[in-house]
Amino acid sequence: MFLLCAFIYVTLSISQRRDSELSSKLTETTAGLSKANNSLGVIGTQYFGKTASYSYRNANNWVNNVAKVTLPKGTYIFTITAKPQALGQNLDAFTLGVTGVSWWEAQSTSLIYFGSGFYPTCTHTFVASVNAGTYGLAIWSSHNRTVNDVEITATRIK
Repeated sequence: MFLLCAFIYVTLSISQRRDSELSSKLTETTAGLSKANNSLGVIGTQYFGKTASYSYRNANNWVNNVAKVTLPKGTYIFTITAKPQALGQNLDAFTLGVTGVSWWEAQSTSLIYFGSGFYPTCTHTFVASVNAGTYGLAIWSSHNRTVNDVEITATRIK
């Protein structure tokens, strides 16, 4: 009888230890899957900022934050667009940029001929790693003009 009790005690003890180890490993695995799922949830998130129409009246000067986005820290594909209107001038140097991002990544200059009512859409796309904060689309033009559909989009990739 004593041997039977000892056998049952040892068997239960081993079983409880295995259950405890399995429970611990299951908890670790669940935590790892939750972390992976959370990080996957932010990749592909898009942030938008838009201004329907902006009256640019600072020829040859930068105007910042015409449209803005607030981003968490990460790596993003930025796309910035604007549609400058002629307002009587035929030629223009028109530059788009993003505040808070190095100029060589974020700026794009278009030399525009507005003949016969041609109103281009200026677009620039680039990738940048940024800290958490607010980033704005900046405009520079050689002439005063109305700028329509000013938009900044940031898509998180990392």
